[in-house]
Amino acid sequence: MADKKLLLFVLFLMLMALIGESSARTVQIPTSVDEAIAIINNAIDEAIELVREAMDSDPAQTDEAINNACSLLRDAVDEATTLIQEAAIEEVTLIEEEIEEDIASTEERINGDIQEKIQTLARKLVENKTFGPNEIDFAGSIVAGMVSAYELIGDNSYRISAELVGENIISAALGNFKGDEVFALARLSQICGTQCDNPWWTALCEFYQNVQNDVGGTESYISQLASAGPSTAVFNLAYYAVAAYYVDAADKEIWRSELVNYLIQIDDDISDSPVMVLGIATWALTLTGGLDDTALDPDGMGSPYWHKKRLKDLPAILLNHQVPAGAIYTGSFFRRFDHGGDITGCLPSGGTEDTIFAILGLIGAYQDNPGSEIEAAITAAKQAIVEIIGPDGDLCNHQLECRCLDNYRLLAAEILQVFRELCNAENLVQ
Repeated sequence: MADKKLLLFVLFLMLMALIGESSARTVQIPTSVDEAIAIINNAIDEAIELVREAMDSDPAQTDEAINNACSLLRDAVDEATTLIQEAAIEEVTLIEEEIEEDIASTEERINGDIQEKIQTLARKLVENKTFGPNEIDFAGSIVAGMVSAYELIGDNSYRISAELVGENIISAALGNFKGDEVFALARLSQICGTQCDNPWWTALCEFYQNVQNDVGGTESYISQLASAGPSTAVFNLAYYAVAAYYVDAADKEIWRSELVNYLIQIDDDISDSPVMVLGIATWALTLTGGLDDTALDPDGMGSPYWHKKRLKDLPAILLNHQVPAGAIYTGSFFRRFDHGGDITGCLPSGGTEDTIFAILGLIGAYQDNPGSEIEAAITAAKQAIVEIIGPDGDLCNHQLECRCLDNYRLLAAEILQVFRELCNAENLVQ
């Protein structure tokens, strides 16, 4: 009898443990708690009654009754667990559907705002037919913005304006184009009916061939960019690389590899806006070969920031520099890798061009390897850009914005390029 009492004691311990286990599992799904507990409680009652009947009628059968009771309890726990798991799956599905609906609603609202902003920015971009002294150096970027306006709106006047400025670029450059200028020529070529048989395409092909044939070749030409500093070199090389791949230049891989070589020199000590530089480099690298497992700095010649980093890490690095929800300028990007301020007194986040080029990098990364995290980041960044643009198309509503007040058309053109990338999923590289 003592052994039987011990078995009964163990049985009740098991019952308590099972009840405790089932309660822990049901806390997460409140709607299934009552039903799950009812299943367990009914099984407990049946198990106890089964053991009692055996002890009262035939004590020799108690051991078998206890085994049957334990089996009954295990089956009940399995049934309750399955119930809760099914409820959990259903609840997760409902949450996912709600999130998707929220994203779709947000996207619809943002895209509606974007269409209004596009019209305003495009109109202001071409209303002044002459270039101010501070705009001459950015003519290529402004042309690219005009082409984007034409693609987004369909008004041929934007194309005509872009072609006129493009002709001036070819005339003034005498065959030696800056980075944003070759990108402008590539964009003008892209909207021609015959992309491989137009003056823009021809000018690009001649440029890359002449650079290759010159003394020292492509490497020597690129080394000259370093005199302006690594940040400027990365900016130019990003555009040079994209255009080189567009016309399938013989040395296109050199332009891409040199872009990486200058990118790994960038850090908070070298660049005033390292996140912006990272953004345009990520964008260009996705358009010219994608982001794979290739080490960025296999020889350890760059900044420690890039130690053991790979091309495929660039999107995650960029995401890490986006301003999180709830913070000031949510969805925009920090200027520096350390997310701090600098000696100029500029705000550490919310900069217009920091956000513009970071979102370009995210768009390229998403096209290279789509993911929900990048998609959510792009949505937040779109909202941040929309908020930069005032009701009348004025830019830089952020107080203490340091760099954009004198470069309206440049910024308008860059924003239009972002909108084009958002609204038209086609890659520049064919």
